[in-house]
Amino acid sequence: MEYLGTWSKNPAAYFKKTFAQLDDEKSLKKTDEEEEIEVGFVDGLFEMYKLRCDIAKARAELLADSAMTTYHHKFGTYIFGNHIDYRSSWIESLIEPKRLELDRIKKREASLIAYEFLILQHATLKCILEKKYDELINVTIYDKFIAPKLTRRHSQYAIVALTRSGAVLANQEILLAFTYRKNNWIKRNIPYITVLLTRENAE
Repeated sequence: MEYLGTWSKNPAAYFKKTFAQLDDEKSLKKTDEEEEIEVGFVDGLFEMYKLRCDIAKARAELLADSAMTTYHHKFGTYIFGNHIDYRSSWIESLIEPKRLELDRIKKREASLIAYEFLILQHATLKCILEKKYDELINVTIYDKFIAPKLTRRHSQYAIVALTRSGAVLANQEILLAFTYRKNNWIKRNIPYITVLLTRENAE
C-alpha cells in the first residue's frame, strides 16, 4: 500500500516552470542529473477527468461564441498600445476598427489552439498512464512483491494466482483513491459541473 501511495502521486510534477524558464534555451537542455517528470497514476486519472470537463466546456464556448472565456489577451490592443507613448483621440479613432478586429480574430485563433492543446494533453496522459499501468501489473507486482517471497514449493499456478490477486488489490486501491479525489473536487466545483451538464444536455 505504501508503494501504491508513492506511485500514485508525484508532487514534483505540479511545480511548473515559469514562462521565462521555458523560453530560456538552457532550461530546455536536460542535464544528466535531471529525471523525467510525469504525474503519478492517480494524479493522471484525476487530471484526465478535469481535462474532459475543460474540453466539454471549451467545445461549448467555441460553438456558441467562437472563443474561450479562459483566453483574456487582446492582441490588437497590445500591439497598438505598446507602440504609443501618448494619448491622441484622432489616432485612437483611426486604429479602433483594426484593433477590435485583431482582438477578435486572434482570440478565435488562440482559442482553437488552446482547445487542441487540451485534447493533446488528454491523449498524451492516456498513453503515459497506460504505460505505467502495464508496467505495474505485468512487472512491478511480481518483481517487487511476489518474487522475493517465492520458494521452490510454489507452482506456476500459485504464482499466477498471486499476481492476479495483487492486480485486483492494486486496482481496488487505485479506484478508491481516484474516486475520493474526484468527489472532493466535484464538491468544491458544483456550479462549474452543473453548467457543463446543462450545456451537454442542451446539445
